[in-house]
Parts: sequence; C-alpha cells; structure tokens
Amino acid sequence: MKKIILSILLFALIVSVPNFANAAPCNVTNLVFRIKSFTPNGGGGCQYLVDIGFDIEHNGGNKYIYAHLWQSADYPAWGGTYNSAPTTASLNSSNVIGTIQINIGTPDVISLTYIQSGTTVMLNGTLTKTTSGIYDRYLISNATISFTVCPPQLRVKADVWASQAGNGRVVHC
Repeated sequence: MKKIILSILLFALIVSVPNFANAAPCNVTNLVFRIKSFTPNGGGGCQYLVDIGFDIEHNGGNKYIYAHLWQSADYPAWGGTYNSAPTTASLNSSNVIGTIQINIGTPDVISLTYIQSGTTVMLNGTLTKTTSGIYDRYLISNATISFTVCPPQLRVKADVWASQAGNGRVVHC
C-alpha cells in the first residue's frame, strides 16, 4: 500500500512540475527602435537620439544578450540565423551600425562591442530592465548614433541573440 501511495505522489509531482529542459532558451518580442531626435552636423553627418528595446524570455543560464543593428537596406542575407557568434570582421563587412552587448547580472551592464569604422559611433544610453512574468524587458533610453555620412532615412533591422558561455561567443538562442 505504501508503494502505491508513493507512486501516486511521485507521479503527481512529475506532472505538476513544468518541464524546463524542453523550454526554448529565449524568445524575443516587442522590438522597439524609436527615433527621439535628429541633428545634422553641417558636414554631411548627423546624430540620432533613439530608444532601443525588446522583451526576452530566456533561461537563467544566459550571461550575455547581443543586438546587432543594420540599416534595413544593408541587412545581411544570412537570414538571421547564427551557427556561431559573428566576428567583428563579418559584422563590419556587412555594414553593421553597431552591436549592443548586455551583460546579464547585477547590475546589468550595456556596452558597444563592434563599430563599423568611420561610419557610426554609438554611445551608451541608459539601460533599464524590468521583469514581467517570464519576460525581461530591456530598454536602452537616449542612445546616440552618429553618422559621418547621414543616411537619407534611418530604417533599422536587428538580430538579437543570447549566450550562456562565460566568454559570450557561443550562440544559444
């Protein structure tokens, strides 16, 4: 009788515990790229003040989140899939505007890891993180993107991925 009760309790416990092993490592939604201001510099260049944000569902093992930004017309043809982390050279050759790196931890840190030489400079904005249910909302407010040659219009596409590796160079989602 004790074995039957123990078996029923064990079965009930297994059924009631969510299966995190089969959960996706991350899911990105609610992407935001909001232009707040535009300032020409008189020499053909310009500066944009923007907010950049997204919601991400990720597991607790992720240590870094990356967001690569391109002008829509320059978005690479690799289809948004990564078998490995892109190199600085591959990003520069694809005309990337910049890459945002978020170090997940306490406190979260934002930095820019890749810049296409001579084309753009992106300064750190203010990073806020809020949690709602299974999602973390990352919002970078007042990020500055400066162009030496101002594009006629700024339309952006982005890839967002996360890494569980201590060096941040392995793509996990």
